[in-house]
Amino acid sequence: MTTHTPSTPSGPPKGPLTDLERSEFYLREGERLAHMGSWSLRADGIFDYWSPETFVIFDFDPSEGIPTLTQWLAAVHSDGRDLLTKTIDKMFREGVRCDVRYWVDHPKKGKRMMHSTGEPVLENGKVTRLIGNKLDITEQENALQEVRRLKDELYK
Repeated sequence: MTTHTPSTPSGPPKGPLTDLERSEFYLREGERLAHMGSWSLRADGIFDYWSPETFVIFDFDPSEGIPTLTQWLAAVHSDGRDLLTKTIDKMFREGVRCDVRYWVDHPKKGKRMMHSTGEPVLENGKVTRLIGNKLDITEQENALQEVRRLKDELYK
């Protein structure tokens, strides 16, 4: 097994890393840099995995554990809750993938636009969990709105 000690703007990890530790480190750093988090939701409606960046994106405290589905939906802007609830239900019922955008009311950063993708995990032909990611695309959405505004102004 080879070891490597990567560094980041927040500082290098202590000591050499195994291949697995290095892979996990780069995954965490990639998620942090992209403002993207990953998650897993069981069929009983319990999240059993949130990556560290998912906690950051939604401003949940990891020391308090992974939030419930209800707690997470409470962070979603009211206009998007019904869409997300129906999407999750459809994914479990029909085994389909999702690709949705929705707004979140972040307590410190205000209104944030999220882009989430997810797919079902099947065991013996039955959906047992959903896995996916959440990407904070607020800056891209704001830039797109500004381009549209400037275009409209230009072609008045």
